Amino acid sequence: MPVKKVLVVSYAYPPIAGIRAIPITKIVKYLEEFGWTPIVLTVRNPDPLLDKINPDFFEEEDYKDIRTVRTYCFSLGLIFGGIEKLWRSIRAIMVPDIYVGWIPHSISVAKKIIEEENVDVILCPIPPAVNIVIGALLKRMTGRSLILDYRDIELLWFPTELHAWTVKKIHEWILKLADFVIVVNPSQKRNMLKLYPFLDVEKVRILENPFDPDDFKGVKPVRYRKFTILYTGGIFKVPSIGVDRVAPFRVFAEAISNLVQEGVLDSSRFQVVIIGWIDSSVKNIVRELALENIITYKGVKSHKEAIEHMLGADVLLIIPGGEIFSPTKLFEYLASRKFILNIGSHQGEVSKVIKAANCGVTVSPNIEEFKDILPKIIAGDFIRDIRCKSTLINRFSAKELAKRLVEIMNSSVS
Repeated sequence: MPVKKVLVVSYAYPPIAGIRAIPITKIVKYLEEFGWTPIVLTVRNPDPLLDKINPDFFEEEDYKDIRTVRTYCFSLGLIFGGIEKLWRSIRAIMVPDIYVGWIPHSISVAKKIIEEENVDVILCPIPPAVNIVIGALLKRMTGRSLILDYRDIELLWFPTELHAWTVKKIHEWILKLADFVIVVNPSQKRNMLKLYPFLDVEKVRILENPFDPDDFKGVKPVRYRKFTILYTGGIFKVPSIGVDRVAPFRVFAEAISNLVQEGVLDSSRFQVVIIGWIDSSVKNIVRELALENIITYKGVKSHKEAIEHMLGADVLLIIPGGEIFSPTKLFEYLASRKFILNIGSHQGEVSKVIKAANCGVTVSPNIEEFKDILPKIIAGDFIRDIRCKSTLINRFSAKELAKRLVEIMNSSVS
């Protein structure tokens, strides 16, 4: 049987670090085991002002054997980045996003690859939105199957409401060209079908975000001296797409402050550690509540370091920021088999997964609810009873999700 080929158009790919690059990097790693050869089209010159560039964020084993083609991006950030007001104005009018300068060279190179390599499928994850614009243009030029991966749509950022409206109209045009659309959970699928009613329900497929078992092999957990609640990932607010992780964090912090002041919790016996990118308002909340000795910020770490901290913590904190979101970190948290504390709706997708996996609890962003449950968690009452369901968790491994992605790709070319 001849091997099929997929062109993966992804601006975010090693050495670009961060959450945007994790899902596609991990799944692409396993595609050849299921009869598909990936060719990754990514950027040659990441923007030093906009992109987190860290060659050590991923293990080299994740991508060294994957054929990777790198194309140039013309970056206005390098020209105007030093003039803050002007740069903000320019970002506000750049469509589909600030990486629009990656389109010209990528299109010419990708078209040649598709024709010379006889590529079967074009796969485009989002964000950034420029990926799917390139994919749509290539679909129009070559007629190849187009699969759009919308799993991490909560990571999209719009500088203005007008920009958000414009980009959503572009999405409508692109989605009409897609053979399949991938979303991360049932709620996101319902939202997509409601927002874009022309989509065929059978063409919108659910594929969760992955964890890679290889990331947990031989890891030495960080040894904390106190009971530790760990948060990894970003804490931010993006009103244009309904994401707010800052407000739930404030409730969590206020509950801790109240419990310490009331003498219910001893501040010397526990800590909250944050790893990742956080909005400046988060630091302001910690200062305002005088919690600097309890809530500490460790900055951005490599993926491996984050997992070392994860495995050393007692409780893993997650804040989805909305009912329909299923952050990538959720699935790595599950893989750790640690107790998960979810701040969000009991009807939210994260809550449903945690409950099904028997790996933690969900607490509404309500101070009184927190004041009731936090002392019990820190005392170990919940943690002792945790019995995570490995059969369910293993469904989210990168290899299993690569297998399911291959089923979608096979359907697109059959």
